[in-house]
Amino acid sequence: MKPSATTQAPALGSRIWICGQGGKTSLSRALGAATGLPVIELDAISWLPNWVERDRDEAVEIVIDQVARATDGWIVDGNHSEIRPHLLPLADTVIWLNLPQVPSALRVAKRTLLNVINKTRICGDNYETFKTALAPDSIIWRRAFHGQKSQHRIADDIADSQTTATIHEIRSYRQLRAFYQSLGLDSRHYLT
Repeated sequence: MKPSATTQAPALGSRIWICGQGGKTSLSRALGAATGLPVIELDAISWLPNWVERDRDEAVEIVIDQVARATDGWIVDGNHSEIRPHLLPLADTVIWLNLPQVPSALRVAKRTLLNVINKTRICGDNYETFKTALAPDSIIWRRAFHGQKSQHRIADDIADSQTTATIHEIRSYRQLRAFYQSLGLDSRHYLT
């Protein structure tokens, strides 16, 4: 990773947890490509084909195993509350995308629509359809109506964990673009 000349690159460790809303997967993939660290996407582990949810205990065990095998470091992308108690003591860096709810929800709706139109594979081997995108439990509705609750739970879990990790809280899309640029990453590639 080569930081831009105008911005100081933030210190990142080799055990990175990216949480919050609005661009986790794009950032984790960009960081993974730049650092060579393996990216562990919680949604890809949690969802089996045809949107069948994996047993949560089994998903946690898979994540714990993948983290343990990544002895040189890892990047975990996701919010799943069941895994937080296992990740926070191990992480040396937390990147918390605490972005504004309305712009984030609008970006998720746009991304979802593009995923439907382009038949983009997501969350392992799944595809969004207009039916899944508009369902009451879809990511669009969850982000619009429960996004702030999720952010509060993340804040509480970070505070309660007494983690020693460096926390990078990103509160705006301007800060997110600057974060990408400070690490020498191309900010045009993030989708949400």
